[in-house]
Amino acid sequence: MKIILENYISKISKTCEGKICVFWSQRKKGSKELLLLGQSLFEVLFAVGISALILISVISLSTQSVRTGDFSKNNASATKYAQEAIEWVRQQRDILGWDAIRSRVGPERAFGVLDLSGSENPIPGTIFNRYLTMSYYGSGTDTVLVEVKVTWADGAGTHEVKNSTKLTNWRR
Repeated sequence: MKIILENYISKISKTCEGKICVFWSQRKKGSKELLLLGQSLFEVLFAVGISALILISVISLSTQSVRTGDFSKNNASATKYAQEAIEWVRQQRDILGWDAIRSRVGPERAFGVLDLSGSENPIPGTIFNRYLTMSYYGSGTDTVLVEVKVTWADGAGTHEVKNSTKLTNWRR
């Protein structure tokens, strides 16, 4: 369009409204040719659509990244709380003796606060619930299977981390 305008620059009248400029040109005597410069409505809508797609993609990626980061942080914390409970039970075996551990063998119970009698959930100051199950392992009573389950809920649903160990009557 620029070349056409340069060729007929002396015979052009120009009116501009907004971003679209209308040029009237006379190539032959008595005829008028309309030249439009600017973006058509289709071009503008296409550019807005592409921009919207890019913006939605960036926002979606950011949201997913934050969600994944939160899950990873919570998963690491839940693993730490499960390991903490197992280590605490092992310590109680060493301090109180094997009979104290054997007397707690039974069904799953809440274990929010580290206490052999059991306690309410959640773990104080957190979103995590911790459960402890102790059962005999094998045919005798010299090995106890300690299982700890830590659960939490977020926007994606309920998640859990499990950890277990076998404790034996090592002083026997």
